[in-house]
Amino acid sequence: MSRIKHNKGFTLIELLVYIGLVVLIGGFLSVTIFYLEEFDLIAFTYNETMQNGRESMEIMSRYIHKADSVVTPASAGVTSNNLVLSIGGNNVTFSTTPEGRLQLQDTAGNSNLTTNKVRINNLTFKRVQNSSTKPTIQVSIQVVYIGTVIRGPNPTINLTTTVGLR
Repeated sequence: MSRIKHNKGFTLIELLVYIGLVVLIGGFLSVTIFYLEEFDLIAFTYNETMQNGRESMEIMSRYIHKADSVVTPASAGVTSNNLVLSIGGNNVTFSTTPEGRLQLQDTAGNSNLTTNKVRINNLTFKRVQNSSTKPTIQVSIQVVYIGTVIRGPNPTINLTTTVGLR
């Protein structure tokens, strides 16, 4: 009677092939994860910039809507870097700080409307001529992300809206 040999296990070549495949798949996964993290950071910086801009515009719009009158800019066609509104006999001012943050100044004090991760480059308020008795203000703002960006330019957004007193 002859004995049949049953080898249990892997040959050295099979083992090397399996190790090579695992290393190859691991390499692809690590590169993919690296790029996903990079794209996540890019999306975060853009969203941070957009959120600061939109929130600032929303707050300014709410204050303009409830204002009794516009002190600065004083007349139609005039453009200013700050906005002064009269609300209930008190002045409310929107302007930028030397660090480039949007600031609200009222009777309660000063409040920064943007975070320290963005800078306001161009803030303009233009009083628009309209046929109604209530003034209309065109607000333009440029928001630039100033935090760390891996590659490419810092995200920059330009927002413009026109808001009338109610």
